[in-house]
Amino acid sequence: MDSDRRSAQVERLEVVDTGRRRRWSEDEKLKIVLESLQAPRQV
Repeated sequence: MDSDRRSAQVERLEVVDTGRRRRWSEDEKLKIVLESLQAPRQV
């Protein structure tokens, strides 16, 4: 029974800083895609 109670506990997650998302222009996106298609490809 104790394990059932522990698994039912609710935990709190607090997001303090979300950071800043990068905004890519259409030209930058195109450049990235074209660069990724160039040979040689390495994984």
